[in-house]
Amino acid sequence: MGRAVRQLPLFNLVTAFSLYGLVLLLGCLRWVLLLHAFQIRVRFNLAFQLLFIGLFFNNMMPSLTGGDVVKGYYTAKGTSKKMEAVASILLDRFFGFCGMFTLAAVGSLFAWSHPVLGGAARIVLVGIFIFFLSVILFLNQKIFGRVRFLKNVFDKIKGRDGIVKFYEALTGVKHHRGTVLKVWLLSIIIQALLVIVNFLLARGLGISGVSFGQFFVIIPIAACISAMPISFAGWGIGEGAYRSLFMMFNPAYGAVAVILSIVYRLICLIYSLAGLPLYLMYREGAIEKEVVS
Repeated sequence: MGRAVRQLPLFNLVTAFSLYGLVLLLGCLRWVLLLHAFQIRVRFNLAFQLLFIGLFFNNMMPSLTGGDVVKGYYTAKGTSKKMEAVASILLDRFFGFCGMFTLAAVGSLFAWSHPVLGGAARIVLVGIFIFFLSVILFLNQKIFGRVRFLKNVFDKIKGRDGIVKFYEALTGVKHHRGTVLKVWLLSIIIQALLVIVNFLLARGLGISGVSFGQFFVIIPIAACISAMPISFAGWGIGEGAYRSLFMMFNPAYGAVAVILSIVYRLICLIYSLAGLPLYLMYREGAIEKEVVS
């Protein structure tokens, strides 16, 4: 691994590292748009600080959602719209998955009859179809309320009024169609940039037998697999996915693909370390800008 990284061209490494920074910037913009949809006018620099704090805890806790809990805690404490603040973070994560699944679905459709990727592409498409169908059912309050089993379980839960309010806040974003479209497009752009980051690193590491277009199939599929809540921040699962997918093209790519996955994760880890000093410097208080009438 040390030899492979030392041979990685500086241009590829610096460009990939810079593009990942752009991904974080666009991710912050996506979250700010969602906050604004809930009438929470957060200052962008403070949102950026909270994003890095969340990123740090995502990578330092045994869960990819640990950082969301921390970010949600401080965001909710800084505004009177606590339900909406927490809903914005869940929706930010949700739209991130939507962007990833959209790119994976498009790539899988192109790879439907591919002799190497066809089988994996069809499995991914089935999973994505189930995901989006579940989302449609969840957002449709009429259908959701008619499921007798869910209704019986819900009626037995204490504090269901609070759950109803949170559900209404969570699903309220569907009334902001312009924001939803912008956020979805931003999510697709973010995922496309992550594919390009992987492509630059892969080319630098010597993976030359996989075309640029095929990366738009492989990386989203690997990301879908890595997102499964099985291991610490997806470590091991992601490396296995990279290895298996790239070995479909050339068995010699197995070890290099694992290194690619690790280098990609290390870039994310380096950025997340900035969240520690930002967390130590963070001062609790109002997060919203003063609105001048």
